[in-house]
Formats: sequence, structure tokens, C-alpha cells
Amino acid sequence: MIPVSQAVSMLYHGRSNVIKAADACGESPETLKNCYLRGYKRTLPLNHSNSPCFSNVLELKWDHFVNEETQEVWVHIPGGYPTTIALPHVIRREFPGYTGHICTKEFLQSLKDQ
Repeated sequence: MIPVSQAVSMLYHGRSNVIKAADACGESPETLKNCYLRGYKRTLPLNHSNSPCFSNVLELKWDHFVNEETQEVWVHIPGGYPTTIALPHVIRREFPGYTGHICTKEFLQSLKDQ
């Protein structure tokens, strides 16, 4: 059995259909479809470091720091341009309502050390 959040992620990323994902998580296809259509991804807690079952749903592959007080996400993208073009879209998807910023590796480390 997989968590419902993982099944919804499979649907979101096109890796499964509703019937197979519902079987994998033990829910009805109708329930899973409603979770997907309702935007289940966006209702998950933003502090996903404490929630291992959500870690593959809310996954930002770049090294990052989330400041929940100011609603900012600081990201270091080692490849630079053109990869940086994707940052606003990824932030909007993974952290709705937050602002994304690109920074150096040193600055990111200083934020994490605070």
C-alpha cells in the first residue's frame, strides 16, 4: 500500500491512471479522482521535512531553504541559465503563495546556519 498523496502524485505526473493508483493506495477511484481534482497537492503541509510520506509529492530537487515567516523560498541552482527559467513555475506549484529567490551556495548555507 502507498499513501494517498503518493497516488495523487502519480496521477499528477502522468505515471499512472486512476484505477491503478486507487488499487495501489486502497482507496476508491472516485475518492482518488476527487483528491486530484480538488488540488490535493496544494493542501499538503509546506513543512514536508517532518512528513516522510509527503516527501516525494513536494519535492524541490535543488538545494533550498524555506522561510515560512516571510513566505520566501531561497534556491541555489548550480546549472544557472536556462534552468533558472523554471524556478517561478516550480515555486508556484510546490509552494503556493511563496516567493522564489535564486541565491549563491554560500548565501544559502548562511540562511541554513541561522
